[in-house]
Amino acid sequence: MDQMPNKRDFIRAPVSVEVEAMSSDGKTIGGPAVDVSVKGVCFESTEALPTGTQCEVALNLAGGENPVTALAKGIVARVDERRIAIEFTETDPESLQHLRNLVRYNSPDVGHVEEEFDGSVGLKRREGSDLRDF
Repeated sequence: MDQMPNKRDFIRAPVSVEVEAMSSDGKTIGGPAVDVSVKGVCFESTEALPTGTQCEVALNLAGGENPVTALAKGIVARVDERRIAIEFTETDPESLQHLRNLVRYNSPDVGHVEEEFDGSVGLKRREGSDLRDF
């Protein structure tokens, strides 16, 4: 069976963090992340937001006395029976660094991740960079 080529710009890493997404009308959903990249997150949830919904996303990376949260704005890209994928459209530099570290420390191929980061500016590929996820 032929596999379709992977068109993702950024590698995804499996992670164990909690995700919350809030739509502009105030509806909040959340659940455990399945995977994350610097361009988006997929998480499990018993509730959903419609595809195309703009939302604010919080990835709770560490708890305790010094909680760390990566924040982003995004749009719901895919929804199925138990998972939601959100594509990030905007994030602040500190949250982007948290996302990069999260991917770097959880990726099975750190070398590929570093090449990917070198070929990008924020949430986008550098002009002329054709490095793709494998």
